[in-house]
Amino acid sequence: MAIKNIEEIRKKILEELSRYPKEKIGNLMEEIESATEEEIEQFILNQQKMQQGQQTNECIFCNIILGKTETIKIYEDNEIMAILDIMPASLGHILIFPKQHKHFIQEVDDTVLSKIFVFIKKISPIIIQILKAEGISIYIPQGQIAGQRIPHFSINIIPRYSEDKLNFDWQREKKEKKDLEKIAESLKKEINKIKFFQKETEKEEIEEKSNKEKERVIKLKRKIPR
Repeated sequence: MAIKNIEEIRKKILEELSRYPKEKIGNLMEEIESATEEEIEQFILNQQKMQQGQQTNECIFCNIILGKTETIKIYEDNEIMAILDIMPASLGHILIFPKQHKHFIQEVDDTVLSKIFVFIKKISPIIIQILKAEGISIYIPQGQIAGQRIPHFSINIIPRYSEDKLNFDWQREKKEKKDLEKIAESLKKEINKIKFFQKETEKEEIEEKSNKEKERVIKLKRKIPR
């Protein structure tokens, strides 16, 4: 692949990266600054593959999907895969992920995401029954700072035991109501723009109108003499 204007592309990449906090991008800016033209081309190609949902050699989950890395599978179909974590947080720790390479949850197709959560719903009582677990923690790290070690969306299903010594608690500090209300308003403003919620509301309104029309027709039929 031959890309023209490599230096211009390098500049644009650096400008884009400068918008992110240092802890989220690590040393990536320095690596881009010192990268050769061939390395810049490979970086762009990898980004394009990730955006298109293609498997890349750098992703361990993609290598598992392609059969290049051994694993212990417990479920697989044409869209998702579930495996046992070989370095588990607790006995029976499961990782479930889409087969298409997607970094974050918002990139995963809704139907695939629904299938993943249905799997979690179905497997949870099985884990409790088979492994005698006392509970389950569902852990979804998004981004390196949140603990996402592999840039391929996955959900951790972690069986919990009274002696597992895992700690998902955090320091609880009450915040000012006005600050929380400000955050809530900002979130609600953006949520209301999401078409999914608008479509659901419209669907409910259509169904309600349809049901009312059916009731009206039934009442009219009852009034017509035979």
